[in-house]
Formats: sequence, C-alpha cells, structure tokens
Amino acid sequence: MRTTSDVIDLLFDIVNVPVVTSEIDGEVYKGKKSRLPDKVDLQNIVILSLPIDNGDTQHMTAIINCFCIDYKETGTRNETKLKDIAEIVTTQLENYTKTRGTYFQFKIVSQNIMSDFQQKNMSYNSIRLNCNIEN
Repeated sequence: MRTTSDVIDLLFDIVNVPVVTSEIDGEVYKGKKSRLPDKVDLQNIVILSLPIDNGDTQHMTAIINCFCIDYKETGTRNETKLKDIAEIVTTQLENYTKTRGTYFQFKIVSQNIMSDFQQKNMSYNSIRLNCNIEN
C-alpha cells in the first residue's frame, strides 16, 4: 500500500527539476507554504494532497499550486507568469506519464487561477490531479 507521502515525494521529484525551478524565483515545497513566512512573496510551487484510499488500485487527488505575486501597480494577477509556470509543470507531468508504466498514473482534471486569500498580493494557478496507484 502506498501513502500520500509516497505520491507527494514522486510529484516533488517530477516538478523539482531545473526546467521548472529555473522559471521561478522561489522553491518547490511539499505541504503548506505558510511554514515559510520569509519567502511568501516569491514564485513558489506547493504540492498538496487529499486522502488516499486503499485497495488493489489506490486513488488520490493531488494539488500543485503555482504562486506568483500580483502586479504592484495595478494589483492584478500576473496571469502570463502563472500560465507559463503551470504549462511547464503540466508538461513535466505529461512527460512522466507517457514514459512510465502503470505503477503511478496521473491525470490532470482541472486547472484554475485564483487569488490567495491569505496573502492579498498573491495569486496562484492550481493544478488538480487524479492519481491512480497500482499495488
């Protein structure tokens, strides 16, 4: 049986690579970004999960949030940067899925740009994945 930590670790390894990290001025994190108050204004990527079920094939929803500071002059979202970061992350996930067997399968089910309610000057692009893990 796999755990949510196993899936988060795998997603971290897929996303925390130079092709992604070179596009952001922050870092890739497992879990909540709020543990890093000195780095919250940077372009960070945070990988989260919902609970995993048990069975011969396990199912889980993972969320990859790509954060970016809003434009200071207008207070509007930097949608161009948010889309660019999400596109690179999505490409990494799709490339992994195409080159691996059936042990871990990821399917991107939604993507949405939202304002961060905890930090009024930030927005994020949230990528939601359905994960299937064959035991």
